[in-house]
Amino acid sequence: MSQMYFSSMLMWNASLDQIFSMAYENGFDGIELWAEQFSARGYSIDEYKKLSSLYPVKTFVHSYSKDLNLAALNKGMLEASIQETKKGIDLTNALGAYELTVHPGQRSLPVDPEGYYQRLYYALEQICCYAKDKFVDVSLEIMEKDGKNFIVSPEEMIKLTGPLFDKFYYTLDVAHCNEEKEVFDALNGMKRISKIHISNRIGNHLHTPLFKGDYSFHELIPKLQCYNLPMVVEGFDADTQFTLLSKNIEFLKKHWRIENEA
Repeated sequence: MSQMYFSSMLMWNASLDQIFSMAYENGFDGIELWAEQFSARGYSIDEYKKLSSLYPVKTFVHSYSKDLNLAALNKGMLEASIQETKKGIDLTNALGAYELTVHPGQRSLPVDPEGYYQRLYYALEQICCYAKDKFVDVSLEIMEKDGKNFIVSPEEMIKLTGPLFDKFYYTLDVAHCNEEKEVFDALNGMKRISKIHISNRIGNHLHTPLFKGDYSFHELIPKLQCYNLPMVVEGFDADTQFTLLSKNIEFLKKHWRIENEA
């Protein structure tokens, strides 16, 4: 059976202990812990290890991505983005987490499309070598079609990675797909997909709650379950009551069994 995780960004203002407790008490298999949050909220590796020994909760790490661009036209930003991604690899290794999710870069300007592929490939070569040395699996995420992202389909990802394709895993985000057919075309046609990010969308407004948007997740979740891949509920919420996550949990308890097995 597919495993269910949630993104720690749904609990931005939480302590690490609150995140672990929320996952365990509601029957989630794990969390995807954002590196930015780990740093910004002052979480510690020692605290994480203590909590992971207390709670049987698995972890993916989502690499640093805010303010970064692994295809940047600016050479300084490109190198800084590579270094921050390496920090994400280090964090994943230190936590003993299962995998690091990485966003491919964006176009800075609508010019020289091949130049962006070249810079991004250069970045991925370095990331690949560094991750191998640290024994960390990296999963590249297929991004949304917002005009700046250009790795927005399995075909673009395959073109980008070329001979590096089998060195990485890949994350499919349902909210980044324009329709349900696109979701299943990717799942059926692309190898090495390691997990699925799930959230809804209303037109171009992405990462809305599962129960609010263009997708009917009460029908979609059972179909996704057939692929036996981990699913990660996404979104962002700075509410200290964790209202958005609580509502998503309420929805999942109706349409997905996340309670602990007896």
